[in-house]
Amino acid sequence: MAERRRASGGPDAYPELAMLEHFRQIGARLRVDRQARASLAQAPGNAGPLNSALLAHRALVLMHAQSPGYLRHFLDYLDALAWLEPPGDGQRPRPGKKS
Repeated sequence: MAERRRASGGPDAYPELAMLEHFRQIGARLRVDRQARASLAQAPGNAGPLNSALLAHRALVLMHAQSPGYLRHFLDYLDALAWLEPPGDGQRPRPGKKS
């Protein structure tokens, strides 16, 4: 298949540009920063210490402070999982009890 793609001018026929990776990294960094800012804006002000939204917010802020690169990979992973989730109301059918 790879030979056919090269012969037909598919994506393998063109060399990878070095600058393209640079722009991909810049785009990923900007996306992470935008998502972190959105998370900061959505933090509940009067939430208790065990509020799940507040805990998730704190985790993202700490992850961004300690390792922005890891946060980028983590958000990419979450994006992939969200993409794989089937559309719907978020509730999945529960398996019936076996007798």
